[in-house]
Amino acid sequence: MRTLCLAWKELDANVYEIWSNKLKQAAASMQNRDEQMDQLYEEIERDLLLIGMTAIEDKLQDRVPDCIENLALAGIKIWMLTGDKTGRDSRVFFLLDLEFCFQKLQKILVFHVVC
Repeated sequence: MRTLCLAWKELDANVYEIWSNKLKQAAASMQNRDEQMDQLYEEIERDLLLIGMTAIEDKLQDRVPDCIENLALAGIKIWMLTGDKTGRDSRVFFLLDLEFCFQKLQKILVFHVVC
């Protein structure tokens, strides 16, 4: 499952320009490039307003269980759309050892009707 969180914040043009220049310098650095860039991303990604989250089924990636657990513990609602395969939601949560999330899972069944 791949997750994507959508977030927003307003940035002043001058603040962005300064940050962007720092990022360009970090990207060109020959020493500690990854650490410098990570630090800059952490700086710009603060105080965001979460506006949505989506996920797609995929081969289970590393740390997905940790991500889902942290989102749930932060009070963020998690929606799982499983299409026509009922029961997949419970298998995924039990596979990830996230039973406490499954207990709070709200199921919504959507039927596709062709006229």
